[in-house]
Amino acid sequence: MKSEAKTKKKPVAKSVHAEPGKDEVLKSLRAALEGAGGDAELLFISQSLDTTRFAANGIHQNMSERDVTVSARAAVGKKLASVSVNSLAKADLRAALKRARQMAAAAQPAKEWAGFPGPQSYGPAPRVDEATARQSPLERAGALAPLFKEAGHHGTELHGALSARHSRMAVVNSEGLEAWHEGTVADAQLIAMDPGGGGSGYAADADRRFGALDLPTLAETAIRKCVESRNPKDLEPGTYEVILEPAAVAEIFSWLPWIAFTGRSVEDGLSFLKDRFGQRVAADWITIYDDGLDADGIVLPFDFEGRPKQTVHFIDKGVAREVAHDFGSAARARTKPTGHAPPPGAPPTAAPMNIFIAPGMSCVEEMIAQTNRGVLVTRFHYLNGLLNPPIALFTGMTRDGAFWVEDGKVRYPIKNMRFTQSIAKALHAVELVARERVIAPSTWSAFGSACVPALKIREFCFSSRTEF
Repeated sequence: MKSEAKTKKKPVAKSVHAEPGKDEVLKSLRAALEGAGGDAELLFISQSLDTTRFAANGIHQNMSERDVTVSARAAVGKKLASVSVNSLAKADLRAALKRARQMAAAAQPAKEWAGFPGPQSYGPAPRVDEATARQSPLERAGALAPLFKEAGHHGTELHGALSARHSRMAVVNSEGLEAWHEGTVADAQLIAMDPGGGGSGYAADADRRFGALDLPTLAETAIRKCVESRNPKDLEPGTYEVILEPAAVAEIFSWLPWIAFTGRSVEDGLSFLKDRFGQRVAADWITIYDDGLDADGIVLPFDFEGRPKQTVHFIDKGVAREVAHDFGSAARARTKPTGHAPPPGAPPTAAPMNIFIAPGMSCVEEMIAQTNRGVLVTRFHYLNGLLNPPIALFTGMTRDGAFWVEDGKVRYPIKNMRFTQSIAKALHAVELVARERVIAPSTWSAFGSACVPALKIREFCFSSRTEF
């Protein structure tokens, strides 16, 4: 009989980036709350971000960032205060809760506060994409190499970033609420430029799965725009038809929800929806909503207090319908919170972070074909949406590809233009909405995004021009 030698299995070394799992996190939060006394809440947020930055067709930085924050919030009657720590240790969490309680006792009352919510149920969320969560710099480098080669063939250089993010959030409070969510996001931003200046082009996309990003097509788009934008011509300032590609639309909608789609903005008279609910405020084919469970965007099933995120239709087929509420604006409006409590440290207003524009039936090519005299805009930058909030007056500049369109054809590139435009008025003038949408991760929060199509707008004001 053949004997088999038994070998002892070697322990598997933990990664330097190993993170506590769901059970360990929730156990730590519960343990800290038990015996702490009083009304309290612990909000855990963990971010793992891996980014490869590149310039001039070469990688110049691989960055790996890991961050864990726990916000301890205590309530003493209607008084609230919070303290944040970068630790899951029981002693640290207990100390934070104690300090938060001391601060709350000396705070001003929040008149609308009705207490922490009890246990909740949440809608489904996609599973974490493990390949994205574990992505390595070598994988990103391998994906970028052929893109650099293609850019070189056209005499251009690629600049930008390719990243993978694994985010986790948990909420546990003294009322028995427990919430847990984790998700992944892969994000690609590519700018093609001529060495030493000249043309430039941009393309970007995001998805919860790195493998779903079509990097060759993004690179092809950015390179093509760069080549086509060489030797731009002047365009006189004025009001023109405009085709806004998704990146330009997303930039506007990184501002607009905070200005116009919250209960607080309506209260303060800053929203163009104020006193217009049930009335037409946009073209019939415009529907704008917030939905934390829509898997076409970046999913977040609950807010930063653990309340389930409700779908909120700000504009439904052109008609103003509703706004997002945190507990404060909900109480003042005599309604219920919609699951849009803001993150710690944010202004005291609802946080609509999962924005969607419903798709239409058109495409950019059809929009160009139906334009007599107008401008095709790749994206905007240097936006300011606070010029006159009641009419959503914005200003900003075009970037990385602006083109003159005449008689249904793109004729030539133009120098960058500054726009000054009421977005409230522009929404009335939308003529076409594209069927395809692009995800743009929020610049304000790792848990937010805008999923938007291209838009053709009948009138858009370009107020000045540049020399580049």
